[in-house]
Amino acid sequence: MLTIDTRNLNEPAPLWHRYPAQTSPQPAFLSLTEAGEASADYSGEIGNAVPMAVWHGRTLRWRLPCEVRGAALAGFLASGEARALLQRVHRGQSVEWDGSNHVGRLDADAQAARDALDSLIERELHADGPAAAQIWTAGDWLWSSCTLLQHWHTQPLADAVAQVEADAAAEGIVIDGDMQAELLAMAEHWCDTGRAGLTAAHITALIQAGRIGDEDATRYAMTMPARSSVEGVGKPHA
Repeated sequence: MLTIDTRNLNEPAPLWHRYPAQTSPQPAFLSLTEAGEASADYSGEIGNAVPMAVWHGRTLRWRLPCEVRGAALAGFLASGEARALLQRVHRGQSVEWDGSNHVGRLDADAQAARDALDSLIERELHADGPAAAQIWTAGDWLWSSCTLLQHWHTQPLADAVAQVEADAAAEGIVIDGDMQAELLAMAEHWCDTGRAGLTAAHITALIQAGRIGDEDATRYAMTMPARSSVEGVGKPHA
C-alpha cells in the first residue's frame, strides 16, 4: 500500500535548508521506500553521502527543487497523476539478494513510471515557475532598499528582528540567514566607521552581543556629543 506523508510541508519553503558555512542549500528529494512510504525532505548529509537503503536502491529518490513552496509540493503529491506514478513504481519494486546485499529492483513498468515522474516534477515544480518560493538572503532583504535605521531605530533588537521577519513573510519572502546577526553586523560597521545615527538601543545590543566594548561605545558617543540619538551611550553599565 502506498502512503504519502506531507506533514512537513506546511511551511513556505520546507525543503530549503542551508547549513552554516555552506554556500549552497541542501539537495532536496522525493523518496519512496520499499514499504511504499513516500515523503519529501532535504538531505541531512553534507557532501555525497547517502543512506545505505538509497545506495542499494531499496529507497528511490527523485530530485526536487529546494525552492519549492510547501503548499505547491503538497498539492502535487496529492494529485492523481503523481500518486498514480508513485503507485506504479511501488507496484514494480522488489528487493533481491545479489550475493552481498539486499538490493532494489524495478520491473519495466516501474522504471517507465519512475522516468515519467522525473519529467512531471521538472514540468510542474521547476525552480523558475510558480511553484517556487522567493528566497532572499538576510542581507539582500535588509539592504536592498532600506538603511539600518529604517529597520531598527530605538526599539529592542528582538522587536526589530520580529518586525523585519513579519514584513518579509507578508510579502511571501523566505529569508535565508540570520537576521539578528545581519542587523548587528551593520550596526557594528556604523560604530566602527563613526557613522552618525546609532541609538542607545544599537549600542546596548552590540555590547550585549560582545561585538563592541564600553570603550568603543564611549568613543562613538564622543565623536557626536550633540546628537540626542546617542543619549546614554558610554555611561557605565550595570
